[in-house]
Amino acid sequence: KNDRHRFFEEHGIRLALGYGTLSRFDPKKGIIDGEAIYLSGRKINKESTHYKERVTIKNTFQFVSHSPALNDPMKAIFGLLDFILSRATRKQSQVAYHKLLGISEEDIASKLGTSQPAVNQHSTGIGWNAIERAVNYYENIITQP
Repeated sequence: KNDRHRFFEEHGIRLALGYGTLSRFDPKKGIIDGEAIYLSGRKINKESTHYKERVTIKNTFQFVSHSPALNDPMKAIFGLLDFILSRATRKQSQVAYHKLLGISEEDIASKLGTSQPAVNQHSTGIGWNAIERAVNYYENIITQP
């Protein structure tokens, strides 16, 4: 097996974001329910490889809503993010994770026991600027009234 499959087995993720209304939301009690949850769940089930003999890793990031005008650009963005992240090294992934949380490069360096220039190098290597633009685009889209 190659390293990509080995790391996927150890640290696999499949993410489906459903865009829709929430009928119940109480984070203190851990309750989240509504159309968005059902859409994402159905998308994960549709892409399921359960009980199949051969597992093919394709897109691990999915987006679904009732709007084709929203689904089409998000499918393109999520596909590109999936492509970028599937080729990331462990350190690049760690840096991207911390940057997504809004942590500065200096603080990331401290957390990872490395230098800020090394963090910047990993950030550049993973294509952080493109990832950040995609995240900002997504955030702008979902926060529009």
